[in-house]
Parts: sequence; C-alpha cells; structure tokens
Amino acid sequence: MNPEGRLSRRADHAMVAFVTCRMTRRIKLRARCLCVLLLFLPLVSSCGDSKSGVELKAVLTPIVPSGSAGDGNTSDYPDAFLSTTQAQVALRSVRLTQKQTTTAATTPTPAASYTFFDVDAANPKTVGLNTQPSIVDETTVHLQEGTYDKVEIELVYYEITVPLCLASASTPVPTPTAIPTPSPTPTATPTASDCENRRVRLYFTDVPKGWNDQTVKARDVLVETTENRGDFGWVSFEKGLPHIENTRPAKPVALPSTVTAPAVLGVTLNPSFEASGAVEQKISVILTLEAAGLFYDETDGSGTTFNALADAENSRDGKGMFLCGSPCQTADFWPVPPAFKATLETETISN
Repeated sequence: MNPEGRLSRRADHAMVAFVTCRMTRRIKLRARCLCVLLLFLPLVSSCGDSKSGVELKAVLTPIVPSGSAGDGNTSDYPDAFLSTTQAQVALRSVRLTQKQTTTAATTPTPAASYTFFDVDAANPKTVGLNTQPSIVDETTVHLQEGTYDKVEIELVYYEITVPLCLASASTPVPTPTAIPTPSPTPTATPTASDCENRRVRLYFTDVPKGWNDQTVKARDVLVETTENRGDFGWVSFEKGLPHIENTRPAKPVALPSTVTAPAVLGVTLNPSFEASGAVEQKISVILTLEAAGLFYDETDGSGTTFNALADAENSRDGKGMFLCGSPCQTADFWPVPPAFKATLETETISN
C-alpha cells in the first residue's frame, strides 16, 4: 500500500490530510506541505487542554449590618434586620483590570483588562449564592502580562429570600399617633406556618422591559407575589404590603437616595496578581458578597419577625404610609445593598 493509503488508517485528522493530498497531488510540493501542516495541527490545538487559565467564583457571607443600613431611626420605629442565607445577584459584566499607571505628565494610561462576560442588562447573568463557593465563569485564556489589582462589577439587581409573616395579635396594635414607640406588649410570635419565604429584589440600574414588559427603575424594590412562584411585583408606598401590584405605581417602595447603591463597583483584588507568560498558572478570583439581609421598621414589638402579611390593625410592618397617622410615621423596608470583597488564589501548573 502506498504512503497515502497508510495515512487513511490513522485518526480523523489524518484522513483530512489524505483527502487534501489526493485533491492537490498535481502540485506535489504544496500537497506535501499541506499534509504536514494538517498532521501537526492537532498537536497545536492540544494546548487548549492546558489546566492553566482564569476562573471566577462567588460565595455568600451573611453579616451583621451597620447602623447606616437602615433609616437610622429617623422615623418613630426602631430599625430591625432579617438575615438571609439565600441570595441571588444579576450581573451585567465582570472585568479583571490591571493596575493603572501614569506617565511623567501624570496622564493615566488606560488599564488593560480581561472581561469574564459583558451582557445586556435585560438578560443578565444570574448567580445563585450560598455559603459555599460556586463557579460563575472559567476559561483557559492566558492573561496579558501585567499587575491585576481590581475587579470591576456591574450590577443589575440583588435578590434575597426572607420570611414574610402573618401576626395574630390578641389586641390591635395602637396607631403611631397614640404611642411614640412600639407597644411594650409584643404581638403573638408567628409560627413557621404563618410565614412565607418570599424573594425581595433590589435593582441598581434602569432596565427597559425589566419586568412584566415595564421599565424597572434603579432603586426599585420588587417582591415575589407568592411563595416559590417566581413572579414579582411592585409595592405601592401608600398601600404597603401585603398588596403587590403588576404595574409600577406612581410612588413605589424603593431604596432612598440616602443609602449608597452604585451600579458599578471597583473592588480591590487582595492580593494583586502579576501575570507572566513564563509561568503556567490557574487563577481563581473569588467574589465574596456580604449580605446584610433585609431592613424594616419594627412597628409591633415582635422584635424578630417581619409581619408584612398582617392586617394593619395587627402590625404596620412593611405598610409604608398606610394608616401612618398625623404626623405620619412611615414603615419602611428594603434589601440592604451588599458589599463585595475580591480575593485571589493561584496554583502553579507543573509541566
């Protein structure tokens, strides 16, 4: 059998070389060169099997919120917080950026960066978070040489799961005009069957047709209509919970301007990383989302439960301006904007 016949018994890539050689045998020199290139092509592509590369991970860490996370007791109700161990974040983009340098004229040089992903805000990358790190994105790309010291995150929304409860007070809770602080006699503590785990979502940017074909505005707070349904709606600040509306009201419950909630965050990478083409490494960037849970005004003295499903006569938790009296003491609530930390782990790949 001639040499071309022997090639046909090899792997698929050899068959490609054989056919190509047959088609071009009138130009023998070109055919031989082409055969050699195709035969060696799989050897070059095998570099993609390298274990080096970059991966992005995310993990949730519940934290105790600071005093600035609520409304600072500016109303007649004390601040209260619900912790959460279930959260989700919707990301528009994540970038790993190099340390910015300046010239002698102190003109900043645009920093090089590696983009994990960059998508439309209407179709963000959603990441479910828990207390164990999960992989968000990974690639075998080799980073451009330089010092990487920051992770840039663009947020669309942040979502937490918290219990909304139904209080059953033996006597009605007095209105805020009757007492300056919540009743010293707590309402009956709801049992697990009196509560529903609902998702509460905070938006960081405007999203056209973000929900129910309507524009969601930055700082809007949306609440899941029914437990485990995945359907959301707005809460009118004038009506409050448990009323949830399919259309955006004129004055929805929203994060106030006094609380910082930027859509784009520059998170310092600790430690920074020096990328070098001479070293094969696997790089893990770990984003830690510090979740402070839900802030709400404690109106009924229960202390530990957000009785937002109760009638206003039993609890004003989550009721906004509804039955706020004169002067009006509002009953606010919102997800506390999370904080982010970025850490780095590296693993040198041996040859």
